[in-house]
Amino acid sequence: MPKRKLRLWYNKNDYLKERENEKKLSETNQNDNVTEPVLTDEKTETTIIDDTIPPVENAEMPSVENETKSLQTETQKEVLPIETQADLKQAEIPSSKSNINEEGSNKEKIQIEPNSAITLTQTQAEQTPTESYSNPQIIEKETQETSLVNDIVSPVDVKQKQALIELKWVKDQDKLADPLTRPNAEQEILSVESIKEEEAIEIENKVPMIESVVDIEKYTDSLKRLLPTKAVVCIGEYPINIILNSSFIGKKDQGVLPIFVEKSTKDVIKWSQGRLENGSIVCLDEDIDSHFWYDILPYVVENESFFEKIKGKPIEKLLGAIIVSSTWNGIGSALLPSLSTQFKEWNINSIALPLLPSKAQPLDNQFNSLACIGILASRKATLLLIDRDKLETYTGIDRNGFGIYGNMVINYLLDLILTKETFAQELCELSNSFDTKMFTTLLASGVSLKIYETLENMLDTTLLRPLFTFDLSSATILYVLVRMPFNLKDKFPRGKIEVTITNWFKDKADLESIYIADPIYVEDSSDRMDIAMFVGGFETATRFATIEKKVAKMKDQAVKKGLITEEDWQAIAKSLLNKI
Repeated sequence: MPKRKLRLWYNKNDYLKERENEKKLSETNQNDNVTEPVLTDEKTETTIIDDTIPPVENAEMPSVENETKSLQTETQKEVLPIETQADLKQAEIPSSKSNINEEGSNKEKIQIEPNSAITLTQTQAEQTPTESYSNPQIIEKETQETSLVNDIVSPVDVKQKQALIELKWVKDQDKLADPLTRPNAEQEILSVESIKEEEAIEIENKVPMIESVVDIEKYTDSLKRLLPTKAVVCIGEYPINIILNSSFIGKKDQGVLPIFVEKSTKDVIKWSQGRLENGSIVCLDEDIDSHFWYDILPYVVENESFFEKIKGKPIEKLLGAIIVSSTWNGIGSALLPSLSTQFKEWNINSIALPLLPSKAQPLDNQFNSLACIGILASRKATLLLIDRDKLETYTGIDRNGFGIYGNMVINYLLDLILTKETFAQELCELSNSFDTKMFTTLLASGVSLKIYETLENMLDTTLLRPLFTFDLSSATILYVLVRMPFNLKDKFPRGKIEVTITNWFKDKADLESIYIADPIYVEDSSDRMDIAMFVGGFETATRFATIEKKVAKMKDQAVKKGLITEEDWQAIAKSLLNKI
């Protein structure tokens, strides 16, 4: 049987008459067909249907065969009352036939051919189309009407039941078309979107975790690369003020961890004038006597809270640490050897850069300095010795052609050292291999090839401004670090630098080992080079023996008061009076 198009009824009374005719036909059971109703009532009640609702594509509903030829000529379309929905509540629509979109997108007008006929009871006809579904009285009426429908439907055959199903489907569409009864589209959309989100979450959870783990590992590796690989620890007001006058403070984002140590945090903030980050300041912050090294050392040994503050910094990826400290006060002379030992326990290569007092400074400063260097030497620490007198009178040129005056050379030396990622590791290995702990620096900064013409002439300038007074002829170990522009790479390869320096030292010292580090190349159009020669193994007994005699009386007083023991002092002196 061909499928018929559906239409909406526009007259309630006509619809009721059709139901009565249908009931009569069902009783007589003529030809197993449903007759077409005769539409005679002139009273019409029109329901305005929302034309904006798009039609349902390919709408298919059960059709009823009509063999009553007398009713085939009726073509008038009538209104279907909306309150008749309750009549057919027990009739179920096949899911494949009425798949209605939850978003309300298929609220549309549906047309039906005049051949389909359905009869209604008189009780149902008494209801008006304007009554709301939410009215309690209507709900009670619907319950009564449902029982009547059951009485009507029970004796009918399959085709008649299909007609009832068709009516319910039409009524459902009519409810969707009515603005007063159709669901809220926004709520429908929200519910659909929430369902889609839940489905997306379920699908996402089904993705293998391997990719997520790989992404996390990549992210963790990137964070590790951001961790500092070098640290510079400044102990005491003198070295901290030197650093404050340099560009070193801005190197934190270049893999350098700065740590500033003093007795009081408030004092550091005060004389640094807020130029240091509070997170970089680590101080004792204790009301203790800090004049001599033996006042501070017992406190540091017994209280680990100070070292916990430093350990709380991002030191996991450190390859090396440079500790710059004055040695003439109690804070520097006690904390420098303590921190050097602590970094060693943390398996971090560290190089101590102690600043020795001037000859003009009083004996208590000399006493603190001698004890500091002696403790460092006895603990096998690697030292870069610098005299304050030499430091204050230094004069040099940087790579930009500007002058370097006084203690600002410390900043320039640190900048050169920090450009070499493995400097601390390489120098510590060389020191341990030859059991040589004390080094000093011969520096040729910003030397121009155009002016000096040869590498040998550049090396000669290092003897004019040493940073420590020592006997070069007694040196045994040499570590060389060179920084040059890329345009000089072919002119001065590493092999040529090694041969030139070896020949230059032939008549100056009997060296046991020379190590030339890989040169550091920079993007620069100039012809200026930096050459730093770290010389070690020289004799120190004469110098320190003189200082030991000067402070002997002060040492005896400390022993007498029980502040130190004679055995401890003898161990300190022994490490200095022998060639290290």
